[in-house]
Amino acid sequence: MNYQSIQGFKSRHPILTYFTLYWFGALVITLIITIAIYFGSGVFFPDVWAFHVPWHVLDYQNFGFVRRGLLGTILSIFTSKGDLRLFSLNAYIALAIIFTGSVAFYFSSRRIPANWSIAFLLSPFTFMHFGFDSPRSSELLWLSLTILALVVAETYPSLLGILGTSLICCLSILAYEGSFFVAVPAIAVRILYSSSRYGSVKPLVCVFIFGIPVILTLAVVLLYGDFHGSSTLLELNLSALAPNTDSRILGEVLLDDLATKNYALGYGVKYTWFCNSIVLLSYMVIWLACLGKAVYHFCGKGWCIAWIASICLGMALNIVALDYARYCCLVFFMSSILASSLLGQKGLSLIPRRISYIFSFALILGPVGVAAVNPFPLLKYLAGGNVTPLF
Repeated sequence: MNYQSIQGFKSRHPILTYFTLYWFGALVITLIITIAIYFGSGVFFPDVWAFHVPWHVLDYQNFGFVRRGLLGTILSIFTSKGDLRLFSLNAYIALAIIFTGSVAFYFSSRRIPANWSIAFLLSPFTFMHFGFDSPRSSELLWLSLTILALVVAETYPSLLGILGTSLICCLSILAYEGSFFVAVPAIAVRILYSSSRYGSVKPLVCVFIFGIPVILTLAVVLLYGDFHGSSTLLELNLSALAPNTDSRILGEVLLDDLATKNYALGYGVKYTWFCNSIVLLSYMVIWLACLGKAVYHFCGKGWCIAWIASICLGMALNIVALDYARYCCLVFFMSSILASSLLGQKGLSLIPRRISYIFSFALILGPVGVAAVNPFPLLKYLAGGNVTPLF
């Protein structure tokens, strides 16, 4: 194919070209770091796989109705798992393909400006982080469901569309109950925004139809999602599916009151929600300030307040969770996707290009970490493991 034919293809299929390039870029970034973590765990980085691997076999068939059991139930169709560590890697890669593809589809179909797309692509909060957080496959599952819910909310601002969006959010809660705080508020804002502009459904009706199934699902998960049995029975069930796998990780979530336990630790006294990192705090505040200013001018004061409220609800999860850097990333991701949804191509053009290009250079920071004390793990590793107010 010569140069003129390539140019002709791009002019005839701009969305397809955008989608292909962005999907490829996001997937490459995610997979490079994922593979590096797979082979470097226990050597260059702490081995976190022992925590993530058991969740890939936690299903409803063998453990009953348990929280975060959706992922294992879906993966249970693969009867022969072999090496569970390798199986988890393959599952994560498959979900990474779906997740990065969903983001690429969303950005391309909404014609998100290139400068904003590149800044989002290279941000240490997004695909670099998700690669570093591997193989937390349930995270990619509920985030992919969230993108799907957002597409439905935008495309079908009707009663049936709102109900469909609510049911998708219910699935995301079954994958991870914390999505109720990180993703559901953002989806609710988008539903109300679509209804106010294009739909004929009254706001209170929207809230009722969307909120009731979601709240009921969360209540069922919190009230009945614990494993009904002893730690010994949990270990026996897990050993039958994955021999030599540590069940204590599952026990912390399915047997103990982890939220109360985390809250009692009082981690926030020693570490802020931004991991005591000036760079992390500055980067997130400046980026969100730029987005907030655009939302304010393009959508109005009320929708800007609603957008900020969705961020606050997501960050509030840090009250009972200790992976501060990870939740900063998730809130950053969802607030950026929501802002892109509200602003569209015209609204995002209000953000100066030089701002997005400056943020693109944040690639050198590397992925944001997944623990309160390790905001930028690559820089920390290069610094000999020392934690500083900057990194």
